[in-house]
Amino acid sequence: MEGSIKVLSGKGKVIKILKPGEQLVYHHQTQELTVQAFDLLKTVGWKDNTLIFDNEKLANVLPVLRRQYGADFHVSDSVVLNCIIKADFQDETLYSVLEALKFAGDFEYEIKEENKITLFGKGCP
Repeated sequence: MEGSIKVLSGKGKVIKILKPGEQLVYHHQTQELTVQAFDLLKTVGWKDNTLIFDNEKLANVLPVLRRQYGADFHVSDSVVLNCIIKADFQDETLYSVLEALKFAGDFEYEIKEENKITLFGKGCP
């Protein structure tokens, strides 16, 4: 990546200049802006069929899978959502991703209708 991005206020004043690999984060409670590093592949990899989960709770993984595959998830046992996922996927089918994820925690899945998936099991504490 090359270049930089100027972030301007509503009045045209330069607030920050971001370099490649940086993002500006607004903290609503403190009303402060901070510059943080980010992983480009993790952030926009989905557009190239790359999914990266780096110690993410399954509760945060399911919305990504919903967007990527158009799947509708139902969770029978909420403890399943606590499972921590660390995995990378490149051009994988939803079935392949689910098969890999079920090993990250003590849960199973059932496909009831096309893209309607129920997760169940002991989950993670």
